[in-house]
Amino acid sequence: LGVAGVTWQGVRLMALKFLTASGGGRTSDAIKALNYAVAMGARLTSNSWGGGGSSSAMRVAIERAESAGMLFVAAAGNEASNNDDVGSYPANYPSSSIISVASTTFAGKLSSFSNYGESMVDVAAPGSDILSSIPHGKYASLSGTSMACPHVSGLAALVWLYRPRLSAHQVKEIILKSAARQ
Repeated sequence: LGVAGVTWQGVRLMALKFLTASGGGRTSDAIKALNYAVAMGARLTSNSWGGGGSSSAMRVAIERAESAGMLFVAAAGNEASNNDDVGSYPANYPSSSIISVASTTFAGKLSSFSNYGESMVDVAAPGSDILSSIPHGKYASLSGTSMACPHVSGLAALVWLYRPRLSAHQVKEIILKSAARQ
């Protein structure tokens, strides 16, 4: 039972749960999870969460993770708004280690719900009608930038699998330069 990822070997996963079953959570718990990932030597975090405003404490935690060489892949948000005009966090923090991910449909078009932005959203990945595992051993078709974010995280893991000496910034550059522009 489960969903197959793109990096089947050479990768270790670390589950860091700080949200409740209903999707609520505290910034302080997100910071603890990120700090734990840094302490355990994680090279990237896949952040399929968002909401609330900007937090200086969260920004500092992301900067600390960046200093440790971590890539922070973040869902761009699902309000169909321009992140250049209205920030969606954590995707909008001013860190060069963040890759902000929008959602596309199966046809490669921006999903109707997806946030976007010329400067604050970096790439887009499939995020509409994604088959996903859900509690009680079941599956459902889900949509959101939270479904798109893991695609980019998986790509980053694949790049590191074949080029393990690259820095987080080099992996981000490869991903951004290889994205199709529309």
